[in-house]
Amino acid sequence: MEEVNVNFFRSSKNLALYNLEQDCVERHEVGDALVYRVEASQEELGLWLDAQTHEVFALTEEQAHELLEHSEQLLLRKERILEKTRVIAQRKILEQYPIWRQINISELQGYTQEEKEVMWSFINTQRGWVDAIETEVNSSLSLVKLDEIEKGVVDYGNN
Repeated sequence: MEEVNVNFFRSSKNLALYNLEQDCVERHEVGDALVYRVEASQEELGLWLDAQTHEVFALTEEQAHELLEHSEQLLLRKERILEKTRVIAQRKILEQYPIWRQINISELQGYTQEEKEVMWSFINTQRGWVDAIETEVNSSLSLVKLDEIEKGVVDYGNN
């Protein structure tokens, strides 16, 4: 059964989840309104729409994108993931190259130019990882996708 992503807009605070699994629906607060992202089969989606007693407006992907850019849930989740990412990268850099070692290597005090280049390569790799995660996080409009990104960040931090 093929899954489809559909975006809906409601001004009501209640939305029946009839025939949908809890993890099929993302609820985003955008000002006084709500935007729901539903991922379900066409059949489940049809049954769900038939069960709604209030108007539900389907949104284009572009309309959903414009609204979801301001989702409080997404903004908070993104902020948390980016902070974790920065903390992990900083920890990895400082474990390998504490500040005193970075200073000594940069000034070539007891270290070679090659060791300096290796250090900067390592640091720049960590920075690149942060930049890649930041790009991926900032372009995501799905809590499910952000959960996947966050799991990858945590796994990387544990290695």
